[in-house]
Amino acid sequence: MPSQHNRSGSGQQLLKNGVNYVYVGALERERYSPSGLNKFDQMMPVVFQQDDVIIYQFQ
Repeated sequence: MPSQHNRSGSGQQLLKNGVNYVYVGALERERYSPSGLNKFDQMMPVVFQQDDVIIYQFQ
């Protein structure tokens, strides 16, 4: 999957802060909109998924 993080503001923030993984669980789903969280599906691969938890790897 081609890296798209250089085209988005979120990707730039992740890169700037040295983030390698993004955790999305119940708390994140309560605090953020589905459209805000769904962008990660387009930006990076899922490396773990179980129940309500998804972990994405930022490349």
